[in-house]
Amino acid sequence: MDLLCIGCEFNANDGDEDNWRRIVTGVRERYFGPITYAANHDNYQNVKWWVPNGVFNLQIGRLYG
Repeated sequence: MDLLCIGCEFNANDGDEDNWRRIVTGVRERYFGPITYAANHDNYQNVKWWVPNGVFNLQIGRLYG
């Protein structure tokens, strides 16, 4: 299965909902497969623009100490 990830853990930009919606629209005009965005586990609540009909992707890293 082909899947396009349009971003990964852009924590500082996750809240820019209008810009991300423009990006998603532009991608949808050019790419017809499934798309996703990979949010960081501690910041996914700030992503208000989750890709409509896309794949939910949550990055969970393991901390080693």
